[in-house]
Amino acid sequence: MLHADLVKYVTAELNRPITDLQALADEEKLIAIVLGMLRQHNFEFVNVLREEAFTALKATIKQSVIEAVATADDIDTEGNVGSLADQMRLLNYTQWMQMLKNVFHNILIIINRVMAFHTVIRGVILIAAGRTGKDAEKALLLPEECCGNKDDDENEVPTVVEPEDEELLHLSVSEDLDVMISEAEFLGTIQCLKKMLCSVCDHAHDRCVKLMVARAKDGFLEKLSSSEFVALSRVIEGFVTECERKCGRRSTSLRGSLLNQANRFVDRFHEERKTKLSLILDNERWKQADVPTEFQEMVDHISKLGRMQLPEKRIDLGKKPAEFIVVNEEKFAVVGTVLMLLKMMVEYCECVDDIPAAAQDILTRLIDLLKTFNSRTCQLVLGAGALQLVGLKTISTKNLALASRCLQLIVHYIPYVKDHFKPKLYNKKHMLKHLDQITKDYLDHIEEISNKLVAIMEGLTESYVIKWDAKAPMPSSCFRSVCKQMTKFHEVIIDVLPQHQVKVIFQRIHKSFVNFLRQQLLTLNVTNDGGPQNGLVNADIYLSIYLSIYLSICFILFISSIIFPKPIRNKQ
Repeated sequence: MLHADLVKYVTAELNRPITDLQALADEEKLIAIVLGMLRQHNFEFVNVLREEAFTALKATIKQSVIEAVATADDIDTEGNVGSLADQMRLLNYTQWMQMLKNVFHNILIIINRVMAFHTVIRGVILIAAGRTGKDAEKALLLPEECCGNKDDDENEVPTVVEPEDEELLHLSVSEDLDVMISEAEFLGTIQCLKKMLCSVCDHAHDRCVKLMVARAKDGFLEKLSSSEFVALSRVIEGFVTECERKCGRRSTSLRGSLLNQANRFVDRFHEERKTKLSLILDNERWKQADVPTEFQEMVDHISKLGRMQLPEKRIDLGKKPAEFIVVNEEKFAVVGTVLMLLKMMVEYCECVDDIPAAAQDILTRLIDLLKTFNSRTCQLVLGAGALQLVGLKTISTKNLALASRCLQLIVHYIPYVKDHFKPKLYNKKHMLKHLDQITKDYLDHIEEISNKLVAIMEGLTESYVIKWDAKAPMPSSCFRSVCKQMTKFHEVIIDVLPQHQVKVIFQRIHKSFVNFLRQQLLTLNVTNDGGPQNGLVNADIYLSIYLSIYLSICFILFISSIIFPKPIRNKQ
């Protein structure tokens, strides 16, 4: 009889309208039922409360979903014959987020009612065990807060009014009341009651996980933007924190589900950008691209803040694209692909700001993206893969120089990425060494391109020098050809590569040219004896320099101080 009365009472109390925020409608009835069961040493009231709470939670969540689907203007509930889960998946992001907030709000109301039961029943158990006064007051306290308060922002779960302890138990007990239960029964029942409250919160989280899984079935959660996923994370975190505050114990199921979704989100986030980068690279013709205003504003914003962050979007005022992208007053001639990669790098940094729990995973994906660009660029330019993919006739020195400059731009921003991720990695800071390795790989690639540029000019100069002979007329056709090729080469790379790199390249070319010429002089048996042949050699060199003035005045001003500081003489 008492068991049936308890089931009826608990069911009625837990299933009252959600809008009714009263803790318990008929507290005295509950006290009488529990006291009666304790006299019979019947402790089933804990199991009854737990099972009825589970049922109420399930019904509340289902009703919240039904209401969300019914109020959605763009869903035909009458013509839709699918399951409730199928109908829920038709909700757009805004509708689904509002539904989720309502679900969390309603769950917290049910949990508050369970807490009211918990407090009253615990008080009755104390009385039945003969514990009154200060012992009873201590026992009536709710579980301690373990997770702090929620952040006060627009994504908070709505606050639910909690019952006050002193309002839940109005029972006068005489000092000589008979003890109904033993100490062992008291301790066991109190422990079961506490576990019941925790299990209700855990069950609520498990039901929410099923809701998340059902919505994620069509890949919906993985397709969210960063800002949308962050909003979802904050709502869930607020709900979980509130539940932990009530039950006094951390719960992992809903947080674990969110982390799994975060990992899937990062996977999709990365695959989209990696695929996009690969497609752009495969169609890149390695020609210098104009730089749209948005990219210049992006690098200016990064330089101003000292961190990787996209600027606020501005209305395009019709500014024309620039020929170069300027970073801290240094010009970079680039191709379009590297501009997209740079923007992607900033997006990864913003993603880790939004989902710091996935910092390690995001950094791993960013490293993979940077490796992809480096290796694919090597295959397309140094490996000449672009000849077949986009139909280039040859990989020119301009193509090589642009590839080198693009790599240099990325190297410039890797320290920014490193500084951005460092505070997010906590005890995983050793992962930053992978960025150091990326930098080394890029610098090695840049050096390989420089070697290729030098090798091209070495091949040309050697092909001319081995045909040269110390004979009139002067300047010889050989030296005229060498000067023309040098001038043309200089004109190509001077506006792409930085001056210090151009200087190093020409110093290496000069060294090779001198060695080729010395070997040819030995072959021709020309000695430094001041004779006619020696005079022809010096005349050929100087006349070639004067010829270069007409070919490129800028080139001769630069090159004369490096390549021909004095007449070349063959060592005897």
